[in-house]
Amino acid sequence: MLKLKPPKLVVLMSIKSVWESKHQLYNLYLGKVGVDDLIEATLHFSGSAKADDLHTIICDWTLADIADMTVADLDRLVAHVGAWAKTSPDVKQAVVMPGDESRQGLASMYGFLSDNLPWQVEVFASLEEARAWLDA
Repeated sequence: MLKLKPPKLVVLMSIKSVWESKHQLYNLYLGKVGVDDLIEATLHFSGSAKADDLHTIICDWTLADIADMTVADLDRLVAHVGAWAKTSPDVKQAVVMPGDESRQGLASMYGFLSDNLPWQVEVFASLEEARAWLDA
């Protein structure tokens, strides 16, 4: 039986995802991104065979227009991420959220709500800072 190698690039709605290595997933969010988009992507990747080898995730919001998200929306997202974290607990997630205070506030709220997860979640203003943290 011929085994095909999965593509390195996966595009889900407004999310472009690239496996930069066996252990690192890079997500670039484009245009309007809502919580349902994020939950669908979380379900997609948590069910992937590659999820077992995942150690780092970069969530790059540099090119995104964030749809209105409430604390309840973020709670829903964190619940789905929490389910994933139970099977892949040793993950570092770097959230890149440049821009104004409201964007930073949203990312910080996600980080706060993620405090009870086994994942290490940090928020950064630049991709360079995020990569430096992941490489440390």
